[in-house]
Amino acid sequence: MATIIKPEELDFRPDAKSPEDFSVETLAPRLSTLAKSEKFMFDIRKLQPDKYSFPYHFHKDAEELIKILSGSTAGFFTLNAEKSARAYENSC
Repeated sequence: MATIIKPEELDFRPDAKSPEDFSVETLAPRLSTLAKSEKFMFDIRKLQPDKYSFPYHFHKDAEELIKILSGSTAGFFTLNAEKSARAYENSC
């Protein structure tokens, strides 16, 4: 049976582990928990203007997909995953 999630009932909370210039708000509980997902983790997060979500990082066994629901990508830049992976391999 489908899980119905009402946007007006969602509770966003600041991530307590975020560094000072990084200000992301995450659903509590996470959207994948609300949807009872067992093998796929997904979430909705809020990011205030002129703030960053997370410092540069990567996941060895996971991918991230970002979709902007409102706002723009002005001022953002793209990282090349292939170059980043080679840099990681060379650092080991």
